[in-house]
Amino acid sequence: PHHPPTYHVMAKIMLYQDRIAEAQHDINQAIMGCRDCWEFHLTHSLILLKTGDADGALNAIDRASRLGAGDNRVDYFKGEALRFKNDLPGALLHFERYQTVFPDSVTGAIALIELYDLLDRRKALENGVKQLIRLIDEDRLDDVLLKYHREANTLDYSRIKTVVQAIKRVLRWQIEDLDQLAVHADQEPGSSKGTGRAPAHLPGRP
Repeated sequence: PHHPPTYHVMAKIMLYQDRIAEAQHDINQAIMGCRDCWEFHLTHSLILLKTGDADGALNAIDRASRLGAGDNRVDYFKGEALRFKNDLPGALLHFERYQTVFPDSVTGAIALIELYDLLDRRKALENGVKQLIRLIDEDRLDDVLLKYHREANTLDYSRIKTVVQAIKRVLRWQIEDLDQLAVHADQEPGSSKGTGRAPAHLPGRP
């Protein structure tokens, strides 16, 4: 038999590889060896989500919380479980709390972009996309999303598509805003654009 932390690491590897039955077996062994290790219960919640058991995941999160998992850490896992149950306002509450404490979390930023889009929160969505672009810096967006999919293992490809579409929508809004600024600039008094006339010469100039 393996040491409980070893089973825990193996469970996370199996989850990463989407080998859910093996992940479930390994996390069960880890918990049997250390029922008070709250980290094990949080990992168990992600495995349960992959099996479609959102209520079981929330129970595992609650156990982790009672065993000493900090509220800030628990917020992320509760957000994932509530998103799975389609409780979008509840998921948003937890992810916003998580992101307040961990503002540089790429996974949190991605989760918020999806929720802001689904809840039609345009201004928040724009700010969320700007934050994600700042966080990923020079990394390719698709690489970041796929890494999130593999590591968190809760963002399936249909949800990745939703996030990408939301980002494209925000970028299109930005372009439209720039176009409007250009139109207003052309219409300002003294502007030579759009009038068909050359600008008036200043006094004293040829």
